[in-house]
Amino acid sequence: MKFDQYLIVSDMDGTFLGDQSSLVARNLEAIKYFKENGGIFTIASGRDYRVFEPIFPNAREYLSGPAILSNGSYLYDCQTGELMDEQYLDKDEFLPLLNEFEKIFPEVGYRISCEKGFLCPKLTDFLKSKTTRFASLIVEESLEKNTHIPWHKCVFVAEPETIVRIGEYFKDLKSDLIAGTTSYVTLYELVPKKASKGQKLQRLKEFYPGRKVICVGDFTNDMDMLLAADIAASPENALDEVKRISKIHLCHNTEGCIADLIYKLDSSIK
Repeated sequence: MKFDQYLIVSDMDGTFLGDQSSLVARNLEAIKYFKENGGIFTIASGRDYRVFEPIFPNAREYLSGPAILSNGSYLYDCQTGELMDEQYLDKDEFLPLLNEFEKIFPEVGYRISCEKGFLCPKLTDFLKSKTTRFASLIVEESLEKNTHIPWHKCVFVAEPETIVRIGEYFKDLKSDLIAGTTSYVTLYELVPKKASKGQKLQRLKEFYPGRKVICVGDFTNDMDMLLAADIAASPENALDEVKRISKIHLCHNTEGCIADLIYKLDSSIK
């Protein structure tokens, strides 16, 4: 079949989705064509599976393989609802880091992903304004009350200029167990060191050996995935550093850059 040698893995926000996290009809039509002709398509996103599903409610019709979610904290099979290959924060290392962070950035709110939803010990007004779409998942409880359950990642939520400062603060983080990444202009994350889109991409390659892997992304947290891909691609709206490592340059995400990629592939195959 025409696309039976390809696996496409796309970032979600700023890439697969359009304005205001909307689905782009042109992308969906192209993905259906890609799948019908042997291609495998899936998503790599910083979003938790409980946020992913409402935004992409019919994902099981379009995703052929597990999605990389929570910036690589786990794989998610939308056909079965199963979480696979989960990674968790090491609390012995994370909690001292958080305590020191709060001394420097007392005004910054954060959320911690876990089985309960999003733990928010410090629900600032700014954090609250950025969680309105998934307010039902917010759990305003202390961390001390929840140390018995595993935590996937911690997300600091603040104004863009503060996120830049946070990135600088964690730039030289020396840890064998925890890593930091900017996932959006208002988001900075601490994640398990073994959790990243790039590392989970290696797991997907094991599931689909022999496939040529094309990854599409637009932001900093997509970089390691793009570098691990056979072919890297980026939309017109991507950061310059992302464009520089991309072999294929696509239209703006709002215009359907995944469809643009699929139709470029289609025209290149004899």
